[in-house]
Amino acid sequence: IPSSVTSIGSSAFYNCSSLTTITIKSSSFKSFGIADFWGCSNLETIYYYGLSEPSYDTRIGCYSSDLGCGSSSSTVGCAPFYCSVDKLTTVYVRSSGYSGSSDSFCGKSVTISKTLQE
Repeated sequence: IPSSVTSIGSSAFYNCSSLTTITIKSSSFKSFGIADFWGCSNLETIYYYGLSEPSYDTRIGCYSSDLGCGSSSSTVGCAPFYCSVDKLTTVYVRSSGYSGSSDSFCGKSVTISKTLQE
């Protein structure tokens, strides 16, 4: 995603099972939309050049059956990496200047590796 992009709208990569890696080059990236990566079952790695963890929609109201999360019709949170992104284990962030969480990224428990050079 080029450095000119500062936010991604809802469902941008929804059910894109061929997506394995994503690089977000903008140091001023601000937010994800609802269900941006839901169903991206092969997404393993994110390279994120932002200075802080982006905001994301946390409202309740997405239905798990609508999102390919099984047959349940219970409501779930709308975080961008909530459903079917089980292979995502590592998010690479800036080696200095990143002020986000050290053990999660947008609600997803992952390893945060501070190794990217500006």
